[in-house]
Amino acid sequence: MPIKIKVPTVFRHVTAHKAELYFTAPHGKFNLKRLFEEIEKSCPGLSAEIFGKDGKASRFTGIYVNSKPYQTLHGVYTELFDNDLVEITSAIVQE
Repeated sequence: MPIKIKVPTVFRHVTAHKAELYFTAPHGKFNLKRLFEEIEKSCPGLSAEIFGKDGKASRFTGIYVNSKPYQTLHGVYTELFDNDLVEITSAIVQE
């Protein structure tokens, strides 16, 4: 099973309104940074919505890998494997 990425409503304008994205990790090392680089190819602008110029998630955005905050793991270098769940959350409410 591929990596599942859950996208909150506020960011769906760059995912063609998809609530979930799926990505199959290639063999070898694969991490959050690379995942967002790959997603950016099909959903341009998503990374800019989530990350600041410093490469860290906006203070209004959360990223969780298998329910754990990515900062408590290895940050953007957290390794990912098939069947992992990446959840993006946002404190910004869209009306």
